[in-house]
Amino acid sequence: MDINYTFSNEDTETELNYVFQGSRVLCVAGSGSRVIPLLRARPEKLVCVDISGPQLYLTELRLTAVRHLQYKDFCALLGYVKVEKEERKKIFESLILSESAEDYLVQWFEGNNWEGVIFSGKWEVATFDISRLFSFFLPELKYELNSCTDIISQKKYLKGIRNRLRLVFILIFFISICKNLCTSMISLRRKLNLKTTITSVMLYYRGIFKVASKQLIKNNFFYSPFLLGRYHAGDAKTLEIDKNGYCLYKEALTKCSVQYVAADIFEYLNACGEQFDFISMSNVLDYCPVESFEHHMNVVTNSLVERGTVLIRQHLSANFQFDYARVLGMRIVDSSQHEKDKTPFYKLTALKRQSSPLDKYFN
Repeated sequence: MDINYTFSNEDTETELNYVFQGSRVLCVAGSGSRVIPLLRARPEKLVCVDISGPQLYLTELRLTAVRHLQYKDFCALLGYVKVEKEERKKIFESLILSESAEDYLVQWFEGNNWEGVIFSGKWEVATFDISRLFSFFLPELKYELNSCTDIISQKKYLKGIRNRLRLVFILIFFISICKNLCTSMISLRRKLNLKTTITSVMLYYRGIFKVASKQLIKNNFFYSPFLLGRYHAGDAKTLEIDKNGYCLYKEALTKCSVQYVAADIFEYLNACGEQFDFISMSNVLDYCPVESFEHHMNVVTNSLVERGTVLIRQHLSANFQFDYARVLGMRIVDSSQHEKDKTPFYKLTALKRQSSPLDKYFN
């Protein structure tokens, strides 16, 4: 099984609003980059769960690296800074991982010729493939967006190339359909969800203008590689390489119990009998049958302490938007922070468990 995600396509700063010192946290692992910033809140326990073993191995690598490496070596291992491949291999070999994680990651690194981690996943490779379309049809795009020093000039430039941008996204749509068609034929499926595909493509298109109205594209960790075909850590830092935060992460790991669980999150919650102060679910529900949503959310509710919180991401292209107000014992938490999320194609919903009618008067 390959690693699908190696970088970050979620803004964990949003999750930090719901984690506090001494809390017990359950987090979908993903690439691990969404997990590390949660340590800033100094949780007592951190359970990283993922149905994909390779994603869990990558999460273990990241957290082990934070625990044992200096900041510059951590950045070098992941590929945030350029180093010789032999140097990266040497850094990796200094870490003590579980046997299964080490066996898998050695093969994975060798298969990638010891390149950096952050843009070696399937999703990240596809992102750079798409960026070549922007380079071909908008050869000046990289220079212009890099040259922008304020929001006004950036918005003006993007408005002037709106039609050419739209053309590129139309091409992305047709490429996506062709890839989906090949996948469908290989797996003997004949169903193509055109509506979901075109909605996804349009969300990324509109997201450019939404982000550009608040932040320089070159400073956005998601859109800079997508549009510019390159990522500069100095311009668009993710939370995991915040230098001041890194010291906090290392300190937190000395007192935080970390557990890695290879399982379906709902099956794990149903079986473990533990309760958590915060559950970070990512967009897991996007991959679940609609008819299972209510059952899954009841499992999550029972796995939260009183006034515990779950944060759910659901891609805006999803065919079905669940009415979370229907979940018994939970209430929706309003948060202005959701509007600041740097990945603007998710609907974010925070739910807090309430066991008393009086709880509705408290945040």
